[in-house]
Amino acid sequence: MSTENGTKIKPGTRRAYISAGRFVAEAGSIATSFGAIYAAEKLAPHQVEDFKNYVAKRIVKPRLAMFETVADAMPTLEGEEGQDERRQMTPDEKAKQFASALVDFSIMGTAGILGQVAIQKLCNHKLGLGKLENENSKMMMAALADRGVQLGAIGMMNTMAVQPTQALQETVAKNVMKKIGVKDDDDAMSRAKYLVNWQLPNALGMVGSLLMQDRYYAQHYNHR
Repeated sequence: MSTENGTKIKPGTRRAYISAGRFVAEAGSIATSFGAIYAAEKLAPHQVEDFKNYVAKRIVKPRLAMFETVADAMPTLEGEEGQDERRQMTPDEKAKQFASALVDFSIMGTAGILGQVAIQKLCNHKLGLGKLENENSKMMMAALADRGVQLGAIGMMNTMAVQPTQALQETVAKNVMKKIGVKDDDDAMSRAKYLVNWQLPNALGMVGSLLMQDRYYAQHYNHR
């Protein structure tokens, strides 16, 4: 393979460059995700709150049973205490909680995908990988594949693989968190759940994104 200026790049180097850009893009995606929700809450708090109330009333509450079924099917995300607390809420409180999570996730997810695409493109160009044909759509597809794999893994871990997931959480809490100095059992389990429930699927999503980008660049240079 060669760059746009004719410099030869081996497939292994190409993958290393794509991976480097992907890690930078991941950090940028996290920053844009949290930056977007922070900006929304600081710049337009009343509008965000009004929108959450609208979603709770018009979208969530009429379908509350469906939302609860989905939440009940994801036991490792809320945990037993979280599920117990939710079940003691009134229907209006449940609808508001689901709506708040839905709106926050939508804002952060959209901003994160857009940030990832923009930063990945910039890194790939700076590293000399060249510009793909239909680059915006291809980078967007890679970002969506990332999220799709991540969400699919979360869904599987909380349905078909609940027991292995919970066992992994306990192992991480006891054998990793304790060894790095987290003494409180609840804190250790909370951090273990975060790593297992979110960062493990996130890593799988990154692999999917990298594989898709590598295929795009391989096809690009093979067709030149």
